[in-house]
Amino acid sequence: MLVACSLAKIVSYALGSSLQVQWLPTISVQGSSSGVFAVVLGLIIDLIILMLVLKLAVEALVDTAHDRIGPDKAGGMSATDGQAVGQILLLLIFGVPIFLLVLMGGGNLGWLAIVLAGAVLPAAIILQAVDDNLLHSLDPRAWWALMSRLGVSYFVMVAMLACLLAATIGLQWVLAWTLPGVLAAVLSAFIGFNALLAGYHLMGRVILFKHEALDLDLTPPIVRPTLANAEEDEVMQAAERLLAKDEPVAAADQLQSLIARRGSSAPIHERYRQLLSANGDIERLSAHGRDYISVLLALGQPKRAAALLVESRALDPAFRLDAPEHITALIAHASASGQSQLAVDLADDFNRRFPKDPDRPRNTLTAARLMAERFGRIAEARHLLEGLLEKYPAHPLTPEIALALADIARMPAVR
Repeated sequence: MLVACSLAKIVSYALGSSLQVQWLPTISVQGSSSGVFAVVLGLIIDLIILMLVLKLAVEALVDTAHDRIGPDKAGGMSATDGQAVGQILLLLIFGVPIFLLVLMGGGNLGWLAIVLAGAVLPAAIILQAVDDNLLHSLDPRAWWALMSRLGVSYFVMVAMLACLLAATIGLQWVLAWTLPGVLAAVLSAFIGFNALLAGYHLMGRVILFKHEALDLDLTPPIVRPTLANAEEDEVMQAAERLLAKDEPVAAADQLQSLIARRGSSAPIHERYRQLLSANGDIERLSAHGRDYISVLLALGQPKRAAALLVESRALDPAFRLDAPEHITALIAHASASGQSQLAVDLADDFNRRFPKDPDRPRNTLTAARLMAERFGRIAEARHLLEGLLEKYPAHPLTPEIALALADIARMPAVR
């Protein structure tokens, strides 16, 4: 991110090159007035870049202060645009008066203001970053309370920040004098952004070091599970760690254990199938497919169940479902959703495997209609329907079967 922000400086530098602005000891502008719009656009880009970097800086400060950085920690926060804007406003509130004092010839007053601002600005930055309250961060009573609790550590931190700032400015000055303009601008931005993050990280470290004096609670926040529940998160993370160690079979076993023990959400099932596919484990994929199709149908998700059935049949031509009621449900869905060939294939398999099942007449009727209407297999369809009338003369579907047979009889022999 910092590299991208630094490279973006090329754009703002190019836009601002038409005007040269001198800020001190007096304000002067040199260049073509026609470039004002470009300069303003460049300033807007710089402002956006600064906001992005300040968001990273606030995150560094707060996460460090709450001891959230590290593989075994609770995880970091995400800074808001408001927090970044608050930091920019703080810099303006403290910086503009100092600039005006120096500009108006108050050199001594300007240096005194710089020293005073340098002493209290870190307190204001910390308060705004942690509390996200600009007014509170401008309250001198809040500064004093924070300084009092941090004690000597606060002023050691201020001294370290001053050294960091001086070193950064010195290095940027050297770059400006030794390198071409655009290259100096990019490298100076990169150094400045890294120094900014280092400074905010330092402030966070001081807060963490004195968290007891500040009554700062370091208990990890209750994090909303990424998946269905905390257990799924834990198992998924364990599986990913095993995968990172090049143990894909063990990773799949982790997920299978959870699925078998209590069922799981869709991401767990999908990741489990991805691992099995990567391992080429067709047997376990088929076993999972049979079980999960049943679950999806029970959850009222026939579309996903049919998709998984098609996927499973493609992986294993011998794939079959065990429960006739599930096949019936999929035949009905396939017929209604335009998957005519799938419905016919399932019905044919159903009739061979479950000849005495009470759903056979309905499934056969569905298949016969599709065979005649979609595929022109009129003779086969008539044979199936005539067989149903002969075998089930008193079945509740008999009138519907007879009507379908009559419709098929009126169809041309070749379509």
